[in-house]
Amino acid sequence: MKEAKARQSKKVARGSKAAQSKKPTQPKRPTQSKKAAESPKDFSQLFHDLDAVHHFVQGGALHTDDIMILVHLGQGAQPGADTASGLASTLHISRPRTSRSLARLAAAGLVQEVVQRSDYRVSHYRLSNHGENVFFEIRRRFGAQHINALFQDYCTLQLATRKAESQAGERKLSDSAQRIYLVLHATAKPLSLSALIEATGLAQNRLSQAVAVLQSKGQVKLEPGKTDARQRTISLTAEGKRIAKCFAHAF
Repeated sequence: MKEAKARQSKKVARGSKAAQSKKPTQPKRPTQSKKAAESPKDFSQLFHDLDAVHHFVQGGALHTDDIMILVHLGQGAQPGADTASGLASTLHISRPRTSRSLARLAAAGLVQEVVQRSDYRVSHYRLSNHGENVFFEIRRRFGAQHINALFQDYCTLQLATRKAESQAGERKLSDSAQRIYLVLHATAKPLSLSALIEATGLAQNRLSQAVAVLQSKGQVKLEPGKTDARQRTISLTAEGKRIAKCFAHAF
């Protein structure tokens, strides 16, 4: 009897030692699926971020182009990139559009025009003291890293717009059209008017006008909703998808 108990205690001891020596298995970290890794950029967040900065600076009195030029000058534009042509090239916007932005910034006392003695024909631009204060507040409110990323995304968006205009044979695609194309392409499914308003950040009347224009060009289509026929959904046509890809591929 005593021998049986001794043998049993030895088995228990060996079992406990084996359990202690065995390393605990680490839980496997969830791997990102291929579909998730290839998920499209969250354009809705990009548009909401741009609108937030736009409304923060002087209550929305300036255009988004103006704010991005201010940010670029505040970051320390390289020599040559602080001229009207240099700014236009960096932001991928037209020279007249850049000139209008610089005029608005100068009128608001945010930038100063500087002419160098080496070449009186070229005007350079820098932030005024007021402009530097506004740039500081932007970075403090939204974070320097976030503003830098937002500036890069904005420049990429403008470059994609130029390519899409060329592809579509359009003279100028509106900001509203840009947002509609990108959101519908990213979601890859029809959206209701209310969902599209939320995703693009556009006001209802502005969105409705843009949708009507795109529909007349055969680039979007309106269909009755699956659950409620009274609620129409908006989606891209084959032509609209072709144009939208020009935007999405840039990102």
